[in-house]
Amino acid sequence: MKYLIYNDISYIFHKKKKILLCSFLLPLLIVFIYSHGEASSINIVKICVGANFDLKNFSIISLLMLLFNGFTFIYLILDIYTKDLDQYLENIFLRIKPQKYIIKKNITFLSLSIIIKAIQYSLIILLLFIFQKNILDLRILQLFVTDILYIAVLEYLFLFIYFIYILMKKNIYILIIMLSILLFFFPKTIWSTNKYTILFVTLLMVVHLLIISIFLKVPKKLIEEVYL
Repeated sequence: MKYLIYNDISYIFHKKKKILLCSFLLPLLIVFIYSHGEASSINIVKICVGANFDLKNFSIISLLMLLFNGFTFIYLILDIYTKDLDQYLENIFLRIKPQKYIIKKNITFLSLSIIIKAIQYSLIILLLFIFQKNILDLRILQLFVTDILYIAVLEYLFLFIYFIYILMKKNIYILIIMLSILLFFFPKTIWSTNKYTILFVTLLMVVHLLIISIFLKVPKKLIEEVYL
């Protein structure tokens, strides 16, 4: 299992380094653009991660950063899990119980997500400090926690939908319906979800339990459907 954890970390930071570099450098470009204006530090950080996107006060930059922020992590989670599904699943389950595998896999990826976000925010704050912006704002820490929860729930909902898609014999219509429901009902503004922290933590736990139950009850079916 230690090999799997090391393999995931190495895979993300070596095989996906271009994506990681974009997730670190693009927000810094936003900081550079907005730091010369009147925007406060917290508002600049919100723009960097797309946290202030609002349909009522539409901003193309905020929308693009929200999409970039969300789809980067959705891509990473789907890629790192499907890597095992496509290449190593049978061998993995010969060595470890399916539920133990998915629990440790989830913990590893959540930890990686937090690390990536921590690096992203640290670089943003460092550049703001260089430009002598007032960065002593506790709302940045609040945004950091909210952003992580938002992204974690979003990426694991997408992962759960992907597993259901596989178990339903890769029915594209079911996939489209589930994704449409998710995109319609899921909050579009990251910052506004800070009022629902407990709800998001609960939702994240429920989704994790649902994913674990899939690996607990139907691991053989999952393997069979992957190789169809």
